[in-house]
Amino acid sequence: MTDISDFTMDYFSLKGKNALVTGGNTGLGQAFTVALAKAGTNVFAPSIVPDDGATGRLVARAGRRYEALTADITAPGAPAEIVADCVDRFGSLDILVNSAGVCPLASVLDFGRPQWDATVAVNLTAAFEMAYEAAKVMIPRRAGKIINICSLFSFLGGRWSSAYA
Repeated sequence: MTDISDFTMDYFSLKGKNALVTGGNTGLGQAFTVALAKAGTNVFAPSIVPDDGATGRLVARAGRRYEALTADITAPGAPAEIVADCVDRFGSLDILVNSAGVCPLASVLDFGRPQWDATVAVNLTAAFEMAYEAAKVMIPRRAGKIINICSLFSFLGGRWSSAYA
């Protein structure tokens, strides 16, 4: 019989797992990347923002592997290519974190269709397509996790965030 004194953080270990974190080299995506690395995960991070090496250094301190890819996840065919690239580099895909997001800010009357389309393309369509492509890898293995991140604006709305609310 075990008791609370037998508890170990190893119960939360992700050692040997491989994650793909969209937007994983900046903002919240970077925080998810570092947290996953500290839990034992190698991380592949496609982002439209070129990688400056800072995230890789943080992941290296955790003793894990980090690969960055400058990519537009909204480009036709990009999600399939990104998932395939992750699997090619790491050998598997165990965790997808859809973290990339945009939030153009403007008053309601200044927020037009171009801003709407760009927001939906990144925050909804690309997240769906990334999950769909990851599922093609995960379902045959009967293993994997997909985590979709959203903003607090998703629940609260905001005067300057028309596409969120």
